[in-house]
Amino acid sequence: METAALDVLVYTDARGRQPFAEWLNGISDVKVRATLKARIARLETGNLGDCSPVGGGIQELRAHLSPGYRVYFAMSGEATVVLLGGVEGRWHQAHPAAGHSGRQAVLGGRQGDTMTSMNRSRRHRPWRAVVQESIRDPKEAAAYLNAAAEQGDSRAFLIALKDVIDVHGGVTKLAGKTRLNRGNLYRMLSGRGFPRLDTLSRVLRASGLAISIAPLAPSRGKSKRASGGV
Repeated sequence: METAALDVLVYTDARGRQPFAEWLNGISDVKVRATLKARIARLETGNLGDCSPVGGGIQELRAHLSPGYRVYFAMSGEATVVLLGGVEGRWHQAHPAAGHSGRQAVLGGRQGDTMTSMNRSRRHRPWRAVVQESIRDPKEAAAYLNAAAEQGDSRAFLIALKDVIDVHGGVTKLAGKTRLNRGNLYRMLSGRGFPRLDTLSRVLRASGLAISIAPLAPSRGKSKRASGGV
């Protein structure tokens, strides 16, 4: 049984700042940024994955990347997620006993204000706008789709694919460029169908991208055995 989709917003304070977007855009590694975006695409499908409550109505979502990243969010009602902030795993390693006060520091002391303003959703920016703004760069778009594909969640991959399509003018423009049926494209992106390889290739090429397959990096144990190491 599929989980119900969630609407995702990015918390915006009274001064118009968006702490989560600022933190995400400040990460220097494009692959890490892409993996976090893809993880939020899974969140949009209703798949919370590895997360747990940390107090004050806030939940911590863990992304399994070295050195580990955490995303903090709160629920506003039953179907809306508000992204609050994030932190790199090294911060937790340096502050192992930080607990509740540490999370307040990570959120910039905004925890109380954040929770009292959750219902004023008109303040908060749609996550869709944040992620689409970031993937106008083809390298960002390619990394985002690769990360979504690597997670093995077809619903999340279709969300990422639709983001890329929307950045390039939407389904109607795509149908004209690829000569694919617009109704079939909408059906595919809604999850009622999954793209065939030739369709996916045409969609990606129309967006300035291409399918590429690469070998997996060998594990440390395997590389040692192959080189004669112990």
